[in-house]
Amino acid sequence: DETTADGFSHRVDLRLRPFGTAGRVALSFTGMDQYFQREGRDWERYAWLKARAVAGDIDAGEAWLETLRPFVYRRYLDFTALDGLREMKAAITAEVARHDRLDDIKRGPGGIREIEFLAQSLQLIRGGREPSLRER
Repeated sequence: DETTADGFSHRVDLRLRPFGTAGRVALSFTGMDQYFQREGRDWERYAWLKARAVAGDIDAGEAWLETLRPFVYRRYLDFTALDGLREMKAAITAEVARHDRLDDIKRGPGGIREIEFLAQSLQLIRGGREPSLRER
């Protein structure tokens, strides 16, 4: 949380890495692939929907995203993923109510975040069989 006179560029929450605080800060592509295929969680699939290669070796980044595609977009319907999405939606709804944001156009019921959540849920559920839903 070090802030310069110009502010900060972005914050990185290192707890969100594979294996959390017990994991290495950086893994090889092979190590990452093994982690996601064996240990990856539903919220991580959801987060990787938006991933883009934007810096460094763009070709390597795009190759990594292609390697990760089977983790994010399952070929077959995953009922545990549906349960995970329900739990995530319930947590979002509870957070909105807790902060009294029911009239918030962005976070409230029917707001932008809810529409985005529904669209991304469709991507997760059907993207393995419908390539057009994988567009970034």
